[in-house]
Amino acid sequence: MNSYQKIRQEFSIPRHEYFNFATDIIDKWASECPEKLAMLWVDDNGSEREISFSQMSDASKRAANCLADAGIKRGDTVILMLGRQVAWWEIMTACLRMGVIVSPGTTQLSEKDIAYRANATEASCIVTDIENIEKIKNIREHCSSVKAVFSVGGSYPSCADYDALLDSAATSF
Repeated sequence: MNSYQKIRQEFSIPRHEYFNFATDIIDKWASECPEKLAMLWVDDNGSEREISFSQMSDASKRAANCLADAGIKRGDTVILMLGRQVAWWEIMTACLRMGVIVSPGTTQLSEKDIAYRANATEASCIVTDIENIEKIKNIREHCSSVKAVFSVGGSYPSCADYDALLDSAATSF
């Protein structure tokens, strides 16, 4: 017991002055063990997708470039309204990489809920899937701070097609 008490007293968690999960964890693992499994994603039908740290690092850098190209910058707020899908993790990590504030929201939000959140946070961007994009279309005129909307899983008029843009975006950020 004595050694436990000593170890406990001497233990401290390093407190970095600057810490970024995307660069300090994801990118570090990607450079040290690029093929190491970062995520095993399983959908409702049991289909699996394995994503390495290298793949997650590249995808989040691509996503960061997509957001930056749409005018999103450090300190902006992005409402991330996606279900359980890989894009959620890519975009969340991209926002952390950029210093962007993320306001996560369920796909069950109503138009009124989304408009309230967008206005309360002065959100610059909303990211949602093709199944929920109509909700954004219907509130867009009431949310003056929103300058970009991304649709995941398909294209939609006057919205950025996340999947298409991700494919062509650079992997350096």
